[in-house]
Amino acid sequence: LPRLCCIFFCPPSLSGMAVKRRDREAFVKAEIQQLELATHRIKTFFHEADKDNSGTLSWTEFRHHLKHPHVRAYFQGMGLDVSQAHLLFELLDADENDAVTIKEFLDGCLHLKGEARSLDMNMMMLMMKRMNDKFHIFVSRSDSFQNDLSKSMSRICPPSSSEHAAK
Repeated sequence: LPRLCCIFFCPPSLSGMAVKRRDREAFVKAEIQQLELATHRIKTFFHEADKDNSGTLSWTEFRHHLKHPHVRAYFQGMGLDVSQAHLLFELLDADENDAVTIKEFLDGCLHLKGEARSLDMNMMMLMMKRMNDKFHIFVSRSDSFQNDLSKSMSRICPPSSSEHAAK
């Protein structure tokens, strides 16, 4: 009889699916709450550090604010190494104008927080390979251009006989 009741009242496929759906929903909800909390904390840091209320952080404001132990601890807790604060500031300054907007700060902190992921490392390796390939093309073209320029110059201004003797 108990088994018969379970068949009618607790179909295994439906109850298992419902539990998985609730677990997934609970996980998503917890992730959203953590993201909202991190976003709030990052914005709070930004506004506390923006002493002149300009809406941007200068390197001086950023460096000064990182001197507070609780600020350093917060960044360390996010997995952001503040021992290289100037490099961190440069990473956050996406448009390279020596000032960090709240959007740059928020996007950068959320992206940089935590340990480097495999995807991040592979993207970096791909970007380095592409940059290396472009550099080699540049060097090859520069060499070719220099050879063409040397040939053109020697036709325009042929070396004197004393220069030929020295060579």
